[in-house]
Amino acid sequence: MCPPIYRDALAFYNEADELVSVLNICFECRFMQTNQKEHVEADMATYNFLRMFLLQAGHLLEDDGWA
Repeated sequence: MCPPIYRDALAFYNEADELVSVLNICFECRFMQTNQKEHVEADMATYNFLRMFLLQAGHLLEDDGWA
C-alpha cells in the first residue's frame, strides 16, 4: 500500500459556520482519514460516488487512471 497523499478533502461545518471535521481523501491508494487521524473504511462504490460528487461540484482531480 502506498503512503496516502491527501490531494482532496471535504470540510464539514456546523450551523454556526464553525469547522467540525475534515475528511482527507487519497483516491490513488483508496484511503480516507479524518483530521482526528481516524481511518474511514469505504468500498469502491463510495470512492466512485465521492469522485463524481467532487467533479460535479467543479473540483478538479488529478488524472488517476479511473474510467
